[in-house]
Amino acid sequence: MHCKFLTPLLIGCVSGALTGCGHMVESRVIQAFTDSLEKEDLKKLRSTASDDFEQKTVQVGSDPLRAFKMLDIPEGKTKVVKVKDDDGAKQVTAVVGPEKRKVMFRLERDAKTKKWVVADLFLKDTNSAKSVGDQVSLLVSLREFLDAWKDGTRHGVLATSTPELGQILGELSDEHLAHLTRQIAAEIAEQDNIEPAAQIHQEEAGVVISRLNINLDVTFKTVDGRWKVSEAAVESQHEGEAIPSVRERAIATTRTLAFQAAYNASDKHALEQICTRRFFEGSLAGADLALARLPNPAPDDENFDLKMDGSGAHCVVQTDQEIVKISLVRDPPDDDKPHAPSDYHVDEVTIYERHGNQDKRLSALFTAHARMQVFSEALVHRDLTTLRLNSTHDLNKRVWERLTAATLRQMPLAEIHPGAIAILNTDFQGPLTEVTVNQGPGPLTYVLREQSGKMLVDDVLLPVAERPESLKSTCDMMIPILDFAAGFRLLALDLVRANASREFSRMVWDLVERIPPLDQPPALFLAAPLSKISVTGDRALVVLGDDRHGARVLLAREKDRYTIENVILVSGPAAQERVDLRQVMRGQLAEGTVVNPIAAAPETAPETEQASAAP
Repeated sequence: MHCKFLTPLLIGCVSGALTGCGHMVESRVIQAFTDSLEKEDLKKLRSTASDDFEQKTVQVGSDPLRAFKMLDIPEGKTKVVKVKDDDGAKQVTAVVGPEKRKVMFRLERDAKTKKWVVADLFLKDTNSAKSVGDQVSLLVSLREFLDAWKDGTRHGVLATSTPELGQILGELSDEHLAHLTRQIAAEIAEQDNIEPAAQIHQEEAGVVISRLNINLDVTFKTVDGRWKVSEAAVESQHEGEAIPSVRERAIATTRTLAFQAAYNASDKHALEQICTRRFFEGSLAGADLALARLPNPAPDDENFDLKMDGSGAHCVVQTDQEIVKISLVRDPPDDDKPHAPSDYHVDEVTIYERHGNQDKRLSALFTAHARMQVFSEALVHRDLTTLRLNSTHDLNKRVWERLTAATLRQMPLAEIHPGAIAILNTDFQGPLTEVTVNQGPGPLTYVLREQSGKMLVDDVLLPVAERPESLKSTCDMMIPILDFAAGFRLLALDLVRANASREFSRMVWDLVERIPPLDQPPALFLAAPLSKISVTGDRALVVLGDDRHGARVLLAREKDRYTIENVILVSGPAAQERVDLRQVMRGQLAEGTVVNPIAAAPETAPETEQASAAP
């Protein structure tokens, strides 16, 4: 009786024992693995892990236990809930610790000992689809990167970098390499508890570490099974501390140092490769570089500061006497190599005086005097083609493009004398350079501006009384007067209209069909020499000749040029010896002595009348 009841019970117990024995091996391996993590027993951890897992995570010189802690691997008692065979390996699902977190372990047999060991594991209660082994491997490499780049030693930095990044960084001197890598990693590396956010793909991973006012973004790639840094960037709320790309920062630094060395050695072949074509051909190619020396490369942070911006970079090198700013531009991306780092080329150098107010651009320093000499000769010889080639867009638009060879000879250029020029002073103001010379009886100042990489003449300042010192402004006002006079001389009504103000045209010139004969031809009076110019806002009074013969021309500025608003013809000092041109023309129109085509046109007949008149 008792045997009949005990037999099924014994059978069930034996069966349960046999099933438990089936999971005891897996339980023992998993428990040993989690115990080694909990006790931080690295030796035991190695003995319970596969060779591949050990190679991936327990690397020589690394601290994998720290990485495991960062991933919050559960600790405590394990309980196997499911075992699945997987092509000679086993997928074991277990709950671990008092919170019963679910973890899937992959077990494999060790090739030498034939014992089951942990080949990898997955945390089932996280969003990451990557194994713990992959994540630990990446975090171990992250820690190695932070420690090596904080120290800044060449061996450590290059050992944690991909070959491509290593080649770029390797071109830096030891001092510049250490300075750059410490800027990238030092602040984060000094933190005890970092919480990186990682995204792992097949052969590339991205890690972001955020700390108060700074974000470090690191890109890793696998090289021979190990994660290596291929790019790093720093976002900072502190002005000037952002580094958008360590690769491009290194390239820009290398270019800057190479430029300084080539410049001080007067190596123009090297400079041609380092500088933009605009800067080299426009400024350096034909220059005597010994006229302006640059400080030698300095690695320390106090004297060498390179910053990146949206379109390029600039480096500031300081000495006791001056501050030198070397500006670089980023090359456009190469469509054939979309992932390659951009190259940089030097585009300008500006020298700021510490104890003065000048900021000298090399492009101005080397070309201003030569450009001024060419322009001055062209003025003396009235060479319009050369003047246009050596002037800014604004000077050409306002003056030279509106002149012909004939009208150029009528411009007020009496102060421009032929002969040798003696340079008295050169004042550099960034893109603006003023060269004061002795040329004839008094000094003149040539104003040059940088335009498209060239220093071009923008104006000439003349020491004259009772008129603007600017030659550009004076010519700007004289051109419409000369053209207006030419219209009368040539009986060209269109030319008169083109240089009259809207009001003058509306009241007079739009109402006539031809230039009428006048008792006093305006062209004779407008040919008198310039005596005086008074400017008030958008109005100007130009005095030609004197009280015995000449003209008083009232100008109005409309849009971007001056036009004739009225002309007073002067043939003597008395009031009756002065003729108001607009008033005279209005009187003739009123009297009918001048044909008004609008008033003279017959009225259009109604359609009915036109139809009845038709044959």
